[in-house]
Amino acid sequence: MTLGEIIQTMLPAQLLLLFFMTSWLFVLLCPREWFPWLVAILLPVWCAIWWLMTRPVPSSDNWSFLGRGLTALGLFATLVAAVLRNLVAAFARRRREPSNRLNWAPAWTSVVATTACAIVLELGPVLAHQVGASATLALLLALVVGSGLLATVSRLGTIHRRWARTVAIMLSVSLVLITVWPSTVSESARTFAGGRPYCILVADGEKSERLATSRWDLSPLIMRANDGHANGINRHAYLVFGAGRSAHWSYMRGKFVNDPSPFNSTDQLNPDRRCSPVAGFAEQLPWF
Repeated sequence: MTLGEIIQTMLPAQLLLLFFMTSWLFVLLCPREWFPWLVAILLPVWCAIWWLMTRPVPSSDNWSFLGRGLTALGLFATLVAAVLRNLVAAFARRRREPSNRLNWAPAWTSVVATTACAIVLELGPVLAHQVGASATLALLLALVVGSGLLATVSRLGTIHRRWARTVAIMLSVSLVLITVWPSTVSESARTFAGGRPYCILVADGEKSERLATSRWDLSPLIMRANDGHANGINRHAYLVFGAGRSAHWSYMRGKFVNDPSPFNSTDQLNPDRRCSPVAGFAEQLPWF
């Protein structure tokens, strides 16, 4: 199941619209004891939706201006509702004896987990293009071990141990996904090629693509295109055939797809000379 299919399964259009229109209402009406859990759920969901909404997409699949506006309006309304609720609660505490303190542990855990994912997502590719994917993986593994050790140190407070454990879990999940991803890309390339010779160009960290020289080049650490707001500067990965046909990698679809954009129509006519197609290109790549 691809990323796009997962999102559509978990949040079909009707539920997504309902979420946009009512999240502010949940913030206002949520019982006081449940509020930290509501914040813990809304924070990563809104961050993921906002990140997806701002990603460059093919012109044929682009969100309409109205859709982006409604999403931004829904987020703004949710933030305003949270501020209003906080102001009302602060005023109420001044007029009566303070009630039982809320347990904000779920919300803080969500903040730490979301921050860890955001750091890997945004800074991982930047670091990988500077020092290499294998060195970046080694650093992530060291961070997993370090945060795991911190989570077991008895001298740390309970809160800090919980945060360290959260970081270790999120980094471990990231490592697993990064490690298995090259096999997904390789299988998609083999299926799309259908026995034809091909080669794979991957994002070079700047404004173009370069030849993939190892399996780790097929990981999301390297296969991340640069972008300028809603416009992609280069491609995540690029499948090249000798006859001039080509395909690009789509994370939303989880496979190589034909590029419908008229801006890249010449790619389907003129052979790309940056690499020489061979049979089973991805399967022949070494890991290091």
